[in-house]
Amino acid sequence: LDTSFGENGALAVDGSVYDMKVAAGKIIVGGSFGSIGGNAINDVARISFSGALDESFYSGDGTNATVRGLFIQPDGKIILGNEYIDSYDGYYYGGSIVRLNSDATVDLGFEADSFGYGSSFEFVDGKILVSMPWWTRIARLNGDGSTDWSFDPILFSGYENNLNVWRLNNGQLLANGYFGEDDDYGLNKFAAHGTRIPSFHPALSEQGLITSMLIVGNK
Repeated sequence: LDTSFGENGALAVDGSVYDMKVAAGKIIVGGSFGSIGGNAINDVARISFSGALDESFYSGDGTNATVRGLFIQPDGKIILGNEYIDSYDGYYYGGSIVRLNSDATVDLGFEADSFGYGSSFEFVDGKILVSMPWWTRIARLNGDGSTDWSFDPILFSGYENNLNVWRLNNGQLLANGYFGEDDDYGLNKFAAHGTRIPSFHPALSEQGLITSMLIVGNK
């Protein structure tokens, strides 16, 4: 236990924490809470490695639901995911994707025309790959949130609760999900523009689900 963190190694949270990401030398925390370390803050917070609250990062009223996933863009902006969020700090979204500036204010220049939450994101050349379980697809967004129609949406056979997309070093994509074909086994490979590569059919997850994966090297 690192006793230099928080109070004797612990930081009290009034609620639940579902995800944490390190960005710019600090820790961004997401969940459903009203305070961290005795400091009032709602649902999204940024703390130092000592556990001190970064007061320059302020989430206002937070969300109407909770934050189950945090996805940090290369420019420091933050996408809230893994939850159907209707509003954030008084801004109504109707369940679309919410993006924050690096100080936790709403990014008003981002407006996604693809509704439903994103369960995973990948950032490639200024564009955003997003897996959307409710729409049973993986799509690509432009930097302002509009749909990039030069990318062929990857469509699945039915609702996927844990739909994720991963980008390989060669630009190809991996995704978990069922396509209604005998040889997909819940893990499939796609070209960078979204076309499925049918020669890839590993004998994985013939029964059950793949929910997470780590890319190591070029394999």
